[in-house]
Amino acid sequence: MEESLRTGPFLCILFCLVSVSFAQAPEESWEDLKQLSIGQRIQVVDKKLKSTEGEFSGFSDQAISLRQGQHTLIIQRSDVLRVGLRGGRRLQTSLLGATIGSLAGLVAGAIVDYKDDLDSSDPGSNNGKISAAAVGAGIGIGVGVLVSAYRTVYRSR
Repeated sequence: MEESLRTGPFLCILFCLVSVSFAQAPEESWEDLKQLSIGQRIQVVDKKLKSTEGEFSGFSDQAISLRQGQHTLIIQRSDVLRVGLRGGRRLQTSLLGATIGSLAGLVAGAIVDYKDDLDSSDPGSNNGKISAAAVGAGIGIGVGVLVSAYRTVYRSR
């Protein structure tokens, strides 16, 4: 019973995060690469999960090309898992991360406060809730900034 009190809220939050990420995933098609301009910073992730960054050079029905310094790389469409454009929605994902992180911290802090006050000697103590919510918000903002570095333009099905 005690173990489920510790893991229950965290599993719930994890489920919510996964649900939100699937709900926000738009339908992308190879033709969406037309919105890219030559020279924009992109990231191409292949089906082996190898990430390649460079400047967009162009694309055809069969491949995408990008420049890395003096070299031009051509990656076949059949090998492409995802194409991302540098500069995603950092503010939006940071705010979402801060909200989710502070809520997770609040729940964790409430559990810590409850465990700390089993003898009812300090019923007004909210130190765990406040500090854990602040730490959770900070972690959420950091994760939001890292996750949003690239906005997905294309994802293979």
